[in-house]
Amino acid sequence: RDKLLAPFEIKFDAPSKVELYLFGDNTFVVENINETAIDVSLDFAKIATATKTLTLPEDAASTLSKTGNSVKMHIEPNSLIVVEYK
Repeated sequence: RDKLLAPFEIKFDAPSKVELYLFGDNTFVVENINETAIDVSLDFAKIATATKTLTLPEDAASTLSKTGNSVKMHIEPNSLIVVEYK
C-alpha cells in the first residue's frame, strides 16, 4: 500500500480486506469487506477538510474524524464510507 500511494502523498493504515478507492482530486471511498468493524487512518501531506458524504448501508454506524492531516474512520462490517476532502 505504501509504495502504491507514495506518489499521492497518502499513507493508508488498515487491516486486510479493507479497500481504498480514489476518485478525482477530492473524493475517496473506504470499504470494509470484513465481518467485523475496523478502524482505519489515512495520513495526507496536506488536508484542510474531510466530510463524510455517504455511508452504505445507510444505517451503518460508521464514523469519521479529522485531526491535523490525518483522517480516522471506524467502519462497520460490510459497509463503506464516501469522503470528500480539500
